[in-house]
Amino acid sequence: MDVWKHSRLSARKFGGDPADYAEIHGFLDSSKLFCYHIKHRLLLHNLYGVELAMQLFGDFIQNAAGETVLVRDVAAAHCREDLDGRVPTLYDWLRNSPELEDFISADPGSGQVSDPPSDSDDAAGMPPDSGDPEIDEFARRAYRRTGLRSALAIAYSDFGVYLIERFFGAERATRFAASVVQPQWKIKDFLERFQFSEEWQHSPQTREIAWLKADSRRKISDLDRRNLSGDANPKATGDGSVRITRVSREF
Repeated sequence: MDVWKHSRLSARKFGGDPADYAEIHGFLDSSKLFCYHIKHRLLLHNLYGVELAMQLFGDFIQNAAGETVLVRDVAAAHCREDLDGRVPTLYDWLRNSPELEDFISADPGSGQVSDPPSDSDDAAGMPPDSGDPEIDEFARRAYRRTGLRSALAIAYSDFGVYLIERFFGAERATRFAASVVQPQWKIKDFLERFQFSEEWQHSPQTREIAWLKADSRRKISDLDRRNLSGDANPKATGDGSVRITRVSREF
């Protein structure tokens, strides 16, 4: 689903206008900017992504109807709509993907895994500190939520630099990228390695798809009736006459 479809569903569920929810849905789908494939959902369509949405937008928003809506509920609904009713953890996505565990250890250009350094965190394959404790805490959160080294790729990649820019600004993101992130750590490469292991990972919620289709048909029908009755926006032609322009069926 795209951001507008998710926003329409949120307006139905929580009230207000679809635009009230577009920023939240846009954030959860921002991973499409790095991988335009349904595998992008691995990154934020989970409780880790819900947690980040709450950090970015606050615990609640007020919609156009004046109602208070929990950001958690909107983000969780986004996951359900795309994942056959599931709100998985990040661990649920990664637990069957041992081939991703070595991603942030690969030597530039070699395709091989380097030997991990010998000190403390680095001995477990952890990237070095960036010198910014708040950023390091943020970057390692996905690892702490899962206990899987593969989760480090979310923050220690071009996508992670994007996340840090969203949360902490361009200057700190640039320093993080220069001090820690290796050029070969591209989230698109990480996602290309990932293989679906469960059906929910690539299956949208069918009842929500059915509602969207029915809603679009209803809107088309309403527009057709208005056009046939002459209740449409007139357009002046070159000879000064007026004609009724039929609304496109593309939504």
